Parts: sequence; structure tokens; C-alpha cells
Amino acid sequence: GFNIRHRRSSGSMCPPTSSADSKRAVVIVDPLSTGALVSAKAAERGYLVVRLWSEECPAELRLHVSPTSKDCFAATLLHEGDLSTANLERTAQRIAALGLDVVAVICGSEPGVNLTDALAEHMGMRGNGTELARVRRHKFNQSEAVRAAGQRAVKQVLATSVDQARDFVRELAPSPFRIIVKPVESAGSEDVKLCRCEEEVFD
Repeated sequence: GFNIRHRRSSGSMCPPTSSADSKRAVVIVDPLSTGALVSAKAAERGYLVVRLWSEECPAELRLHVSPTSKDCFAATLLHEGDLSTANLERTAQRIAALGLDVVAVICGSEPGVNLTDALAEHMGMRGNGTELARVRRHKFNQSEAVRAAGQRAVKQVLATSVDQARDFVRELAPSPFRIIVKPVESAGSEDVKLCRCEEEVFD
């Protein structure tokens, strides 16, 4: 069976304090950028760090090893396939085969968000879960969830064509003209554009 602790209580992870805790470990999914720092800090606190790559993380990025975390990984695994129960179980079994006491599954960068949520849930670990993933990950759904909760939310449209977007812009007719165009999923301000006239919206 799994040597994995059920971690749904609040509070931060406590560092290992005895030899009995020497196999306590954290799984960090796609540990790039900030995730490299998180990996290094976890190792400093005495945890073994398992690096887990998702298929959403491009292969060329997996080849990049940050100087911050290059020596801190006890094992490296790859999740293969989609997030079906069978594939999640296969990855969980590979983690269990390491013989470690896994206390957390942590996201290391943007590509790993979906796998982190699904795997933590599958393994009974503390996490965001998958039930509201469509809200957390989708910017249009985020605003609609705010609106559904009775709070003030931005006027928006989920445009699937230029004509649909143009109709919305002309009906809205903001004055002064300020419209934000952005993808429904991206990291930070990637591809987010402030438009000050209709021509910029469709440029």
C-alpha cells in the first residue's frame, strides 16, 4: 500500500525532526522558476524532493536545470497521458514505489497546475481539488463566478468570432474607450492587451 499521509488539516508543513522522519518527502510538479526555489527550500528544511514532470511542460523546458535546485531532487518521474483515474493511479504507484512518506504535492509552475490539483486529490492530499478548476483556470469563468455570487463583475463576452467581439464592443460603447482583450488561460499578463480604440481590439 501507499506510505502517504492524508493531509487536509490547515497549517504549514513542519520540517523533519528525527531519523524516523528522514524519508518525509514532497512531490513538486514542474519545478521551474518559482518552483525551483520551492524545491531548494524544501530540501533545506530536510525533505526529500521528488520532481514530477507533467506532459503539459514542454520537453525543452524539462532540460533546463536551475542552479538553485540542481542538486536537490531525490527522484524524477514523468506523468504520462491525460488526467484519467487510471493514469493518476499509475503515477501514484510510481511515487509509492519510491518508499517515501509523501506529505504534500505542490505545483512548481504554470504547466503543472492541472496535474497538481488532480494528483493531490487522487492521493488524498491537501490541495485545491478539481471541482472548481474550471473557475480557477478560466478567466471568463472567474468573473462569472464573481457575478453569480452577487458581487460586482466586469462586463465581458467569451468571443469565438470577430463578428461576435465587434458586436459586443459596439453595444458596450465605452467612453472613454477602454477594453481589455485577453485569452481565457494564460500566465500573468501574457497576451493581455489594453485597447484604447476599436481598431486596436482587432489589430
